[in-house]
Amino acid sequence: MKKPQKRAIDTRNKILDVAREMVLEVGYEGLRTEEIVASAGVAKGTLFAHFGDKDQLLFILICEEFDGTVATLVRLMNEQSISQADFIKSLYPMMHLLSRERVIFELFHYFSGVPMDGFDFDTGDDCSELQELLNMLVARLQEGGEARADTSASNLAEGCIAFVVQAASYRLSGQYKTAGEAEAAFEEKLKLWLR
Repeated sequence: MKKPQKRAIDTRNKILDVAREMVLEVGYEGLRTEEIVASAGVAKGTLFAHFGDKDQLLFILICEEFDGTVATLVRLMNEQSISQADFIKSLYPMMHLLSRERVIFELFHYFSGVPMDGFDFDTGDDCSELQELLNMLVARLQEGGEARADTSASNLAEGCIAFVVQAASYRLSGQYKTAGEAEAAFEEKLKLWLR
């Protein structure tokens, strides 16, 4: 019984490794199921048996990257004290990831309200805890007088995510021509929101 399990895990990992390598070459939007299965040496049905569909495979890969952006927020949470400027800068990696490719933005937007246990994979714990982490960070800003106190931390945190999504959307649409322009506009809006 353990051999088929190990083989299934090895096959799943091989598909993920091949997909990760392809993403580096062609991006998420250029990723093709047929090319993944050919390079991994598996049948298309095997890919779908492990991941359900291409969107779930993409979501797993994107969550791996997203985990890195969440790690930036976790590091900030572990700091003795945080400033509003630190908080805003800690959201830049998320904004840049969401604005890198349309498929990243669309999958984040689509899956952001879906409970992670609705999928048959163990990736994305950090994604599902993002709102709570932001709530705690904003509460710390409020305690330190770095954010307004006329509303709850959770309301302010939800607004912060909305501004991240807006900045990524504007960057994807070409309204912000550079990453620096997106950061500056995002920072200005978030400062107004938090104050």
